[in-house]
Amino acid sequence: MARILLVVVITLTFLWSGRDPGNEAIPKSLAPGAADTGQPERLYLATSAAAMKTMMRDMHTDGSGDVNRDFVAQMVAHHQGAIDMAEAFLRTVDNPQLIRLAHEIVVTQTEEIAVMRLAIAEQPNSADKP
Repeated sequence: MARILLVVVITLTFLWSGRDPGNEAIPKSLAPGAADTGQPERLYLATSAAAMKTMMRDMHTDGSGDVNRDFVAQMVAHHQGAIDMAEAFLRTVDNPQLIRLAHEIVVTQTEEIAVMRLAIAEQPNSADKP
């Protein structure tokens, strides 16, 4: 029953934010055919490093006085970092298994961000990118 409720909440969150998790969870620019043919490793490493730097900056907190909000703020930054790194990877790869895994990371981490925000009654941010 709890799993069903969780699925309903996640679905409503996506619908509420105007997203369709089945069709628009992965930007079309990240499709396997859109891979960069130039310097894929260099492009990936630079983009991933930028994502890591942003994630580490955003995970820092001086404390809000509410451990629940502090945890969610840090974990949202962490999950967004994983999304950003998966997206960087998708721009440069051709391995079907890893492409599928990276897509799953984007979808599941986006869902978990929504669940965490709902857990502290924070409105899902429609500007978040899946």
